[in-house]
Amino acid sequence: MRTLPRNIAMAAFIAAAAAIPMAARAHGPGRGGPHGGGFGDGGGVLQQLIHPCATTCIDDARSCHQDARNTALSCIQSACPTQITAAQGACTTTSTFQECKTATATLRTCAASCFDTLQTSRGTCRDAAKTCFTSCRGGTAS
Repeated sequence: MRTLPRNIAMAAFIAAAAAIPMAARAHGPGRGGPHGGGFGDGGGVLQQLIHPCATTCIDDARSCHQDARNTALSCIQSACPTQITAAQGACTTTSTFQECKTATATLRTCAASCFDTLQTSRGTCRDAAKTCFTSCRGGTAS
């Protein structure tokens, strides 16, 4: 009989200990700004209403990064069709690790200029987001 209560107590302790980090994250940095929110409000709906300018900045940045990624994919598909096909063939469940690694390296080399353009585009997206957030704060940088 004594084993059952000890097991229940241990299970309760483990459950409580596991909940502490989740509670800390829910109230920590990145969870809805200085006044809370963002946790349990339907995916930031309240934050969108409270901070529409910042929400627009986030949406624009997300779209910018997705456009940059799509452009890079198109660039690589246009510049490296042979290398893509070779990598797809070399990276199957029946291929060796070395075959896949070599084909991937060849594809990466072919795609280098596309990756350079992607990095430049991502930098442009970050700069635009910073400018947008600064505008939201009334032009004062933090």
